[in-house]
Amino acid sequence: MRIHRASLMLLLLLPGAAGAAQATLPTTAPAVLRPLPAEQIRQWFTRLGDTSPEAREAARFELLGLKAEELPMLRAVVAASRPIRPAQATELHDIVVHILLAGTPRAETPQAFLGLFWPDAQRGRLEDADTPALRLIGCPAFRFLQDGDVIKAIAEKNTPADMGREELMAAIPSFKPGDVLHLTVLRHGQIKQIAVQLDARPIDLDASDPTGPARQAPAEKIWTDEFLPLLAEEMTAIPAD
Repeated sequence: MRIHRASLMLLLLLPGAAGAAQATLPTTAPAVLRPLPAEQIRQWFTRLGDTSPEAREAARFELLGLKAEELPMLRAVVAASRPIRPAQATELHDIVVHILLAGTPRAETPQAFLGLFWPDAQRGRLEDADTPALRLIGCPAFRFLQDGDVIKAIAEKNTPADMGREELMAAIPSFKPGDVLHLTVLRHGQIKQIAVQLDARPIDLDASDPTGPARQAPAEKIWTDEFLPLLAEEMTAIPAD
């Protein structure tokens, strides 16, 4: 069955669609998309299993930037690369789910969205400015930032040199989707300069439960149906946490 992107997006938007219909990867891509050579995807996937953490992170960043229409190529690369390394198997789930969710429709709004979430902030508390946020999968923060990152300043905004969460939460909506910000980030005890491209807010994001399972359930079904069978042997070799 041939499924275009519009069909995949419909599947991801309909509540309960994952259980009501067969979830499949798109097999064709509109002509307007730039073709990404399968060899480039293969190189990134190979580096995802590199012994160097820096090489693995660089490969992960590139793979997170794939479009949903390019997932069939990624699946073919994974199939041809078996047996894959534990590091590749560990990262692949989040890469696939992020790509699918990043392709869902966005709100028509002039306000940008980064995709960070503090559970205590939702309850009305902003107690510790250095508490790392949760990165929402399918949003810019998930690709451009890492777990544990603390944003200290925004070059494009007159923010304090050591701004807190309130300043950050107020600053992001003042930018437009597509804007590139240069963030000063505290990462593993070191200050880094990170460029981040903003997006609009996903229309399927539930503000009352942004990390809940409902939003990513259709993407999880595609992962389970299309990718997980390729990793059966590798997943049994990954020790449980």
